[in-house]
Amino acid sequence: MDIIVLGAGIVGVATAYCLAQEGHTVRVVERQAAAGLETSFANGSQLVAHGGGPWSAPGVPTNLLKWFGRRDAPLMLRLSAIPGLWRWGPQFLLNCTQARWTHNAISLHHLAMSSIRELDRIVADERLEFDQLRKGILVVHKSQQAFDAAAAHVAVENAAGMRKHAVDAEACIALEPALTHQRHQISGGIYAEADRTGDCLSFTQALATAALRLGVTFDYQTRIESITSNGRSITGVVTDKGRLQADRYVMCLGSYSPLLSRQVGIDLPIYPVKGYSATVSVDGWDGAPTISLIDASRKMGFSRLGNRLRIAGTAEFAGHSTTLDADRGKILLDGLLEMFPFCPGAADAMHWSGLRPMTPDGVPVVGRTRLDNLLINSGHGTLGWSLSCGSARLICELIGNRTPEIDPGLYAPERRYF
Repeated sequence: MDIIVLGAGIVGVATAYCLAQEGHTVRVVERQAAAGLETSFANGSQLVAHGGGPWSAPGVPTNLLKWFGRRDAPLMLRLSAIPGLWRWGPQFLLNCTQARWTHNAISLHHLAMSSIRELDRIVADERLEFDQLRKGILVVHKSQQAFDAAAAHVAVENAAGMRKHAVDAEACIALEPALTHQRHQISGGIYAEADRTGDCLSFTQALATAALRLGVTFDYQTRIESITSNGRSITGVVTDKGRLQADRYVMCLGSYSPLLSRQVGIDLPIYPVKGYSATVSVDGWDGAPTISLIDASRKMGFSRLGNRLRIAGTAEFAGHSTTLDADRGKILLDGLLEMFPFCPGAADAMHWSGLRPMTPDGVPVVGRTRLDNLLINSGHGTLGWSLSCGSARLICELIGNRTPEIDPGLYAPERRYF
């Protein structure tokens, strides 16, 4: 078939690559000058199969009330964003029960495991280099109360298919000696040994190069103006460089997917949540961390990428604004220096912000729509890279009319979200 993929972030590029491998003629439309320059550009760098779960968890409503109005809150709600949350917000809160969390976590885990298997196959086939580090992810808890609660929840998470275990403070330091000077502040940690890290931008652009070799066409610096339909099918994509047509269309536009899908009567419950990152050099830093860490109290991650350390965290409901807020960036550096006071590169940090496309249940939207030639592959939240290759495989199976290895109903655009 002739297939148009809308968007060249990690999800769009993975989708294009997998479709081209199956013999389809694929064109990717992207407004940026290259692949991976928006949400995939400087994300948290974690590849999560066992450590991830939906944001909509039982303790979140209480935390939202506690954090409301605080400039340094891990999750910040700007007043300008409230009108856009009138439906998404209540749906999100309805997912903050233990039963819903478990259901959604299982859905994420099934897709994540499929995705990591697919990613490993692609990496082996294409010999991709992207600063991958397989040392697991350690969530560090500073208060005994928080650690005890997290340790008690491990059994629930493992029952959902994850592989985590609680470790004491000494084991945390054994896993990451860079934490030695924090010994008196650490109560324990939750370790997902099978998870890993790597540079999503490097992976995305290397995969785009591999897709080019398979014959994929990338229309960069091409702005999508509208899509048209006859009520049954998409009839074309109108861009600033002309009209495009294909047999199938796959929408991989992240937080911007709902803006386009509404033009053809499809309302996707995806809301943009701004995240921040800072990247520092570890040159000259003896004993810099190598394992990927999460500071549970600050909701902040640290990932080693070759000679760099990526710090990522904070969430901000601010509509589609990607403006860098200096105060939010400073929160990341404060967290870095609290965890690693001897980091020499903090003053020269490179700051970035991007939009995470979040659904109310934390599960992405992947599958067919009521328009017979339009599929959606979006709404991956903070797990876009972790889920990208599995989502691409699911799209291929649906287009090829094959039975997917995972239940497509769990991710279908028209599923119940609460």
